[in-house]
Amino acid sequence: MNRSLGTIRHARGTRGNDGFTLGEILASSAIIIVALVGLLSSSAIGLGHIDNARRSSTALFLANRRAEAIKTFALSTATGQGFSNVTTTNFPAEAYGAITINGTSYARYRTTTAITNDPGGTTSTKLVVVTAFYKSGGVGNEASVQVSTFLANR
Repeated sequence: MNRSLGTIRHARGTRGNDGFTLGEILASSAIIIVALVGLLSSSAIGLGHIDNARRSSTALFLANRRAEAIKTFALSTATGQGFSNVTTTNFPAEAYGAITINGTSYARYRTTTAITNDPGGTTSTKLVVVTAFYKSGGVGNEASVQVSTFLANR
């Protein structure tokens, strides 16, 4: 059991090489943090795009709903309705906070309707363009979608 002092020091020195140094731990931590920040920021951007797509789809639904209401109105034989009464007066703009369907409020949406009689010189026809606006992203940002339909008098 007689070991020389040099052998003991050498044996202890090799034992210290088994772990990581502080510099290696800090470098690997920095790389992991940069990767996580990149993932989180891209996730936030992706969620923003998903939310904007949802708003755009809802606006498209509202524009289609309005266009279908105009078609139904044009085909109706009820008093005050029918093809000749399809005018912007009968389909005024719907303001923000004014659209409610089956108890669901669409406060962040509005619609406008433009009706052109005899477009392009084609008699007994109407061009109906419904535009649905919605607030997207930040404060005051407004985007829109349009639905067009062509009506002909039977």
